[in-house]
Amino acid sequence: MDRIQIDMFEVQLGAGLLLQFRDRNRVIRILADAGVHASNYPLNHVHRKLDSALAAFGGKDRRIDLIIGTHYDADHLKGLVPIIEDESIAITEAWMPPVANDIDPHALEDEPEDERFLAHQFAAKDGERKLAAYLDRKQEVCEAAAKREHAADVFRKGLHRDIKTKALSRSSGADKGKDALAYFTAHRRDAAATLGESDPSHADQDVLLPMQAKLGAAEGPSAFSRSLDQEVEDRALILDMTKAKARWKADPARAETEAKSLAFIRASTAKEAINAINLAKVVKALAARKIPILCRTIDDGQPKRFVWDRRQRRFIPSRQIETRSPELMLLGPSVGLVKKYWDRLPIGDYMALAHKARLPVRSITPSNELSYVVRVQFAGQGLLISGDAGCMDFRPGDNKPFHPALLSALLPLHVVQVAHHGGRNAHFYNVLLDAGYAQQTDHSWLLLSHKTEDKNRPSSIFGSFVAEVRKSGDDVKLLFTSRPRLDKVRDFTTLIAPSTSPPADVGDVRMVFDRRWRVMNHAIKVE
Repeated sequence: MDRIQIDMFEVQLGAGLLLQFRDRNRVIRILADAGVHASNYPLNHVHRKLDSALAAFGGKDRRIDLIIGTHYDADHLKGLVPIIEDESIAITEAWMPPVANDIDPHALEDEPEDERFLAHQFAAKDGERKLAAYLDRKQEVCEAAAKREHAADVFRKGLHRDIKTKALSRSSGADKGKDALAYFTAHRRDAAATLGESDPSHADQDVLLPMQAKLGAAEGPSAFSRSLDQEVEDRALILDMTKAKARWKADPARAETEAKSLAFIRASTAKEAINAINLAKVVKALAARKIPILCRTIDDGQPKRFVWDRRQRRFIPSRQIETRSPELMLLGPSVGLVKKYWDRLPIGDYMALAHKARLPVRSITPSNELSYVVRVQFAGQGLLISGDAGCMDFRPGDNKPFHPALLSALLPLHVVQVAHHGGRNAHFYNVLLDAGYAQQTDHSWLLLSHKTEDKNRPSSIFGSFVAEVRKSGDDVKLLFTSRPRLDKVRDFTTLIAPSTSPPADVGDVRMVFDRRWRVMNHAIKVE
């Protein structure tokens, strides 16, 4: 009888991963995300697939022991709502992203407290008021950036902005339904016009790479810290529109740089608002059923272990308890990373930095960097849940090696959910390489979820990573939920696992383990 079953659901550029473990006479289940990112997929897309996945493993009960919302991007979270609202499914607890409310003034403390996390605030009795205040602040940032960004249009060449300004009109955060979602989506699309992007919904610039990476992927200016506030000129002078226009007229290239900097900032801010709207829906559903909500973090550089407690029927923290049941090793996010985004620069400082920068300042968004990284171990197998992990907190600082304790807790890995859908995420790949993943002798599987014939994924950086891994032999196989473009995988088509049925453009992936891994469902074939 199989001891492990993994179902990776086909959700285009979203994520949904169900792990099931047979522990003696009980089945333990972890659902990591249930997001969908495609216009023609219903919200309950993953929910409708659960019964089949549960039945295939032989579990009689309809229970999920742990839901992990890896991070608060809508394409990972929003499909959880219909699952949580289905009262025929028992749910023990949920780990929600540890994103602190950056609009609340506060002093940094030794550890962030639970009530400062958005998930807890939105789930509280006054959650709607908290969400409204949060959206109002994000609206102020979007409008301030848009006003200055649009003013630079006159001095820029080749820009044809076709967004209707009416779509950028919104009165109050209290209107937090479809209108708020449409409002911030419009801002994101308008910022994309400045950046020359056709699809800003999952742009790779959301993954920041501020440190030099082995794969040559420091693809943009680095993130900035509060110390830069001391180097910029007086904000009141910089924000003077008359003087800004005079500067742009004298130097049109400066108008281009500043406009793009502000567009990155605006796109990031709008994304945070969109994510908050979806996070609020998830935690509201959890709170309605009184399902415990936890926001987990690790101490900087130190993994945190959780073991299955049969009596409590949940995962509990433990450093020493020996177990043959599933155990989780939490590898991120860290307290230090939470604090970084807890104490971000005010909008005036963003604009001041945009003025000082000679290259566009890219967006600063916490969603990917604060993604959970969880290694699950059972029956001698290591499985990695990565969400959209940036793995930025694996390194203590610029030009410093990765934390050894985090690296040593990674291996061996037999099944890896590739972070950020195989996009440009060099820190994730470099963490695996530095841990020794390329040298491990055990066979392993890489799981990829992205949209059909994605023009950006798998990325060239992922290709470089695969080239490093396969040097020791073809001991790794790739499984896709949708067909990639041939030009994206041409160098490693032999590593793609064979299809188990007549080839199709899309299909769920299912793997089972009992002494060895077997692929039960894989529809993708690339020729």
